[in-house]
Amino acid sequence: MADSSAFDPQRLLSHKFPEPDFNYTERDAALYALDIGACGRDATDSDELKYAYHEKGQQFIQVLPTFAALISLGSLPNGSDVPVPGLEFDPRLLLHGQQYIEINKPLPSKASLRNEVSLAGLHDKGKAAILELETRSYEKESGELLCMNR
Repeated sequence: MADSSAFDPQRLLSHKFPEPDFNYTERDAALYALDIGACGRDATDSDELKYAYHEKGQQFIQVLPTFAALISLGSLPNGSDVPVPGLEFDPRLLLHGQQYIEINKPLPSKASLRNEVSLAGLHDKGKAAILELETRSYEKESGELLCMNR
């Protein structure tokens, strides 16, 4: 890896990641939908409006499946104040290569989640490395698996 990086695979593989919580409300889900362009062309388009507004109240809005990508953001190493032993690097050199999401059930309009983070893959690329983190998000109340990000 680059000169400003240190990489110790054994320490990284044995690291127990924190289990960050993620909470969101109907407002967060609606703002996300509007941020990515829902109702951008036609504010009355029912196919898009259901993600930002519901006549019976915000608790009935639907959540876009891609909202699940936000759930794992607090789980990223060195993207928070939580250091990851065995992986020290300049965060300015970090590149997000891809995102994979599995949705186990529709995302509720609001939720309180518990995330379990684990190392899913570690690939040495010579001057760099690919680190695959897997975040499984469970509803706190029911314990049901809602989604998985990798």
